[in-house]
Amino acid sequence: MLITYVGPHDGVEIRLPDGATVAVCQRGQSIDVPEAEAMRLLEQPSNWQPAPTPAPQAPRKGGKQADDTADAAEED
Repeated sequence: MLITYVGPHDGVEIRLPDGATVAVCQRGQSIDVPEAEAMRLLEQPSNWQPAPTPAPQAPRKGGKQADDTADAAEED
């Protein structure tokens, strides 16, 4: 699960309950951690937030996606 560190420190180490280090995360950085660990960290909303999801790209004018430009050129 993707989560973002928003806490007061420049960075933190994320450790599993058994002491193993999963990752080092800088403030504002999103990381992918096991879901159980993510849920535990998200219980601290002043330190962790779900990672923002990228907005889907809007279709280009005429309903064509950016990948369709080569096809459009061949049709002319």
